[in-house]
Amino acid sequence: MDVRVLGQLEIRSGDVVLPLGTPKQRTVLALLVARSGQFVSVDELVDEVWSEEPPASAGANVRMYAANLRRLFATHAEGRVALVRRGAGYVLRLVDATLDASRFTQLVRQARAAIAQGEPAPAVRRYEEAAGLWRGRALEDVPPGWRLSAWRASLEEQRTGAVEERADAYLSLGRFAEAIALLRAHLAAYPTREPGYATLMLALYRSGDVSGALDAFVDARKALAEHLGIEPGDQLQRLHRAVLNRDARLRQPAPRQPAVAVAAARPVPRELPPDSPTFTGREDELARLRGLLGPHDRRPGRAVVVAIHGRGGVGKSTLAVRAARAVAADYPDGHIYIDLHGSTPGVRPRTAHEVLDRCLRGLGMAAAEVPPDASDAAARWRTLTAGRRVLLVLDNATDAAQVLAALPASEGCAAVVTSRRVLATLDADGYLELAGLPDGPAAELLARIARRAEPTDELRRIAELCEHLPLALRIAGARLAARPELTAADLAGRLRDERGRLDELGMDGFAVRGSIRVGYDGLRDSTDPVDRAAYRVFPTLGLLPVPQLHPVTVAALLGDADTGGVARALDRLVEVRLLEEAPRQLMTPPPHPVGRYRQHDLVRLVAGECAGEALTEAERDAAVRRALDHYLASAMRADGVLRPGRGILGGADYAPAPDVPAVPIDTAADAVAWLDAEVPSLLAAAEYAATRTDGSALFGLRLCRVIQWWLGKRADWPTELAFAGTAELAATRAGDDRQRAIAATLVGRAQLHLGRREQAAARLERALAAFRGLGEQHQVMSLLSDLGQVARLAGDYPRALEHFAEALFICRSSPAGVSEAIVLTNLADVYIGMRNWDEARGCLEESLAIRREGGDTAGETVVLPALGYLCCQLGRLGEAAGYLDRAVLRCQAIGNQVDLWYALIVRAETHLRLGRYRQALADARQALTVCRDTAWEYETAASLRQVAKALLALRRPGPAGDYQDRAGHAFAAVTGRRDPALENLLAGAD
Repeated sequence: MDVRVLGQLEIRSGDVVLPLGTPKQRTVLALLVARSGQFVSVDELVDEVWSEEPPASAGANVRMYAANLRRLFATHAEGRVALVRRGAGYVLRLVDATLDASRFTQLVRQARAAIAQGEPAPAVRRYEEAAGLWRGRALEDVPPGWRLSAWRASLEEQRTGAVEERADAYLSLGRFAEAIALLRAHLAAYPTREPGYATLMLALYRSGDVSGALDAFVDARKALAEHLGIEPGDQLQRLHRAVLNRDARLRQPAPRQPAVAVAAARPVPRELPPDSPTFTGREDELARLRGLLGPHDRRPGRAVVVAIHGRGGVGKSTLAVRAARAVAADYPDGHIYIDLHGSTPGVRPRTAHEVLDRCLRGLGMAAAEVPPDASDAAARWRTLTAGRRVLLVLDNATDAAQVLAALPASEGCAAVVTSRRVLATLDADGYLELAGLPDGPAAELLARIARRAEPTDELRRIAELCEHLPLALRIAGARLAARPELTAADLAGRLRDERGRLDELGMDGFAVRGSIRVGYDGLRDSTDPVDRAAYRVFPTLGLLPVPQLHPVTVAALLGDADTGGVARALDRLVEVRLLEEAPRQLMTPPPHPVGRYRQHDLVRLVAGECAGEALTEAERDAAVRRALDHYLASAMRADGVLRPGRGILGGADYAPAPDVPAVPIDTAADAVAWLDAEVPSLLAAAEYAATRTDGSALFGLRLCRVIQWWLGKRADWPTELAFAGTAELAATRAGDDRQRAIAATLVGRAQLHLGRREQAAARLERALAAFRGLGEQHQVMSLLSDLGQVARLAGDYPRALEHFAEALFICRSSPAGVSEAIVLTNLADVYIGMRNWDEARGCLEESLAIRREGGDTAGETVVLPALGYLCCQLGRLGEAAGYLDRAVLRCQAIGNQVDLWYALIVRAETHLRLGRYRQALADARQALTVCRDTAWEYETAASLRQVAKALLALRRPGPAGDYQDRAGHAFAAVTGRRDPALENLLAGAD
C-alpha cells in the first residue's frame, strides 16, 4: 500500500488507485497524512478546508468526509491504513503502508551520510532514487490551507536542497554533463537559488566551458535583480572572480583531509551541565536511555534521536543530563546543551533559527557567519556534523517545529530532546514518558536533600504532598536543610493546608507554581483558537476539588453548551500537561467511549489561583452551583433509568436549574457506567459543598437521597455511609429539623447495611420521632419498614411484624404506589425467617404484582430471588429456576450486586438439587466473584462452601477439599450474624 503526496495525492494498492473523493475531502485526507500518527482536531480540519469563514455545517461536513475515508480504508486498505476517531478529532495510522515523503527523506539522509563518509557514488544512487519519487509538485491537486501550504513548501525546500546536493555529488565524480543538465532544469524552475548557480558555474568551469561559467553568473545576477532586487551574495561573487582569474583551486575539489586532522582543527564543545549529586532512582529509565544512545544501538545512515516527555518538574532535564554524561565518551566530537526555554517562566522560547544559531556557534562558527535563513543554517549544521560524533541535548522544547531542523542527520550523532508535550513528529528512535518518582526513591531523594539520616513516615507524607515530583521534593528538602529547627512534621502540616502549599513549594528562584503557570501562560499567548479555549477552561478546573472531570461537568462549570468545544480544549490541556486523561469507561458500546480527565492537586491549586484572577467571586460561585446542579441532574437521570416507577421517597425538595447540562444516560448500562466512574467525584463534590455557606451546602444530602438505593445494592456500603455522613454534617449546619431527620434516615440505612444494628436503630428511631411530629406519613411508613428490618435481623420477629403491620396500614390508608410492595417484600422476609411459607409467598406475589403494575423493574430484582428461594424450599425446582434466571439477568442489567449474589447462590443450590452439577459450579464460582470486591464475610464463606459442594457432586474430591478448607476458615472468621433462612436452604433442611 503506497500513500503518495510528491505529486498528486494518491493511495495505491498494487495497480489500483483508491477514489479519494471531492477536493475538500482530499484536503482533509492530505492534512491527516501530513500529520500521520498525530491527533488532528476537527477544528484544525475545518480551518484547513475553509480558511476564511466556515459554514455552520463545517464540523458536520468534516465528520462526513472522515466517515467516507474510514469506509474507503475498511474496504480497500483494512489493516494497512486506519483512520481512528479520538475525542474531538482523528488520528491517521499508516500501519502497513509507505508514505513517499518519508521514503524521500530517508533516501536523502542516506545519501548525505554517504557524502559525509567520502563516498559520492552510492550517494548519487540514493539521490536519483529519491528524485524518482517526485511526480510533480507536492499535493498539486489538493486545495491547501495554511498548514498544508507550509508542509508543501517544506517538502519543496527539501527537494531543491536534494537536487543541489545531487549535483555536487555528480561534480565529485567528474560527471559534469549530468550536473550541468540537472542544474539548468532546476534553475529554470527556481531561478533565485544561489547555491545552484554556484555549482553550475563550477561544473561548467571544470568541463572546460569558462565562457559558460561566466554566462551562468550573468544569468544569476539578472534573475536575482529581476525577482528579488538584489545582487549576488559574497560566495557567488568570489566564485565569479576566481573564474575570471582562472584560479587553479577551482579545477579539482580539495583533497579530503584525514578525520583526525579535521577533528584537531575543529573546536570540541563540552557543554553538558554538571550532574546532580542527589540524583535518585530512575535506574530503568537510565538503562533504556543508555541502550538507545550507546554505540551498539546506532541506526545505520542516520543519527539517534531520543525524546523524553512528562509534566513540569518531573525531572526530565536532570535525567537527560545524567544519561548524556553516561554516554559522553561515545561522542568525542562534542557535547552541546541548549535550553530552549519552552518552560522557563517569563522567558520567550527560542525560535528554530535561534536553536540552529546556537548549535553552529557551539561548533565554533562565528556569529557573523551563521546564515540568516533557517534552511541555509540547517544545511550548514548538517555539513558541520557530517562524519562527526556529536551529542546534542535540546532541553525544554515547546514543540517539534522548534527542534526538527537542529536534529543532526549523520550516523554517529545523537540528540536527546525533552519536552512536556509528546513530540510525535520527531520520528524518534525512542520515546520515554516520565512520571513522578516511586514512593521509596521519592522519600530517599527528600531525605538526602534535607540532610536527614533516612526517610521517615513524615518525609514520606511530604513526598506524597509533593506528588513525588523531583522539583517539589528538592524545594521541600532545601527548606528543611536551610532550617534545621523546622521538623518534617511541621513542614508536612504546612503542606497539608492547601491554602499555603504552593507558597511552601517555592524557594531561591525555584517554584512549583511558576513551573505550572508557564504552560497556562503559553496558552494565553497563542493564536490557535483551541489554545485560547484551553486558556479559558483551565481556571475553572480549580473550582471543584474532584478526582475526575467529565467534559459535560466542565461545560457546566463554564456555562457553555458546546461540549465538543470543551472536550477539544481539555484535550489541548492534556497535551500541555495541565491535565491527564483518565482511563476510559465505556458508557455505550464502542466506538463511543467517554473520556474523563484528572488533575494533580498541585495543578488544581494553580488553576484555583488562576480562577481567582480571571473570575469574580460571583462568577466562581455561579460556576460551582452549575456543576453541582449538573451532578444532581445526571444522578436523577441515572436513577430514573435504573429505577423507573420509583422516584425519591417523600418527593424531591429541590430541582436543578433546567438549563444545566446533564450527561446523556439512556440505558441501564449507561447509568451503571456513569455511577461507577463518578462516585468518587460525587463524594468529593458533596464533601466540598458541605463546607459552603449558601444553598448548595445541602447538595450532598439531596444527592444521597437519589443514589443511596444504588450504593446499597452495589454493596458499596462504606461509600454509602460516607455520603450519608456528609449529608448529616450539612443538615446539622443548616439547622433544619426536617433535613436533620432525612440525614439521620440516610445514616441509619447505611449503618444497617454494614451490620451495625444498634447504631442504625438509634438513628432510625430519632428520625421516626421527628417525622411523626412533622406528620409526614410516607416517611413514617418508610422508617417503620427500616426498623422492621432491624428487628428481623436481630431475630425479634414479633416486633418486626408489629412495625410492618403499622407500615402496611399507612400504605393502605392513602395511595402509596410501590411503597406498599416494599413493605410486603420486607414482611415476606419475616415470614421466611419464621418458615411460614404460605404467608411469605402471598406477600411476594402481591408485591410482584404491584411492582409490575407500577413499572418498578428494579424492585423485581428484590422479589424474584426471594420467590426463587421459596420455590426451592418447597421443592418446586423448575419454577425456582425460572424465577432465578430472570433475577440474575435483571440484577446484572442494573448492577444490583446484593441480590445478584443471593440469586446466584440459591440458583446454584437449585441446580444441585436438579442434578445440574456443572451449572451449579458455574453459579457458585460466579457468586464467589461477586464477593471478591466486597468485605462480605458470610457471603464469601457460603460461596466457597457451595463451590465445594458442586465439586463433590462432580466427583472431584481434591479441589473440593481445598474449597472446604477455605470455607471452614472463612466461616470461622465471620464476625457478623449469618443468614439463618439461607443457611436453612443451603443445609438442605425441610
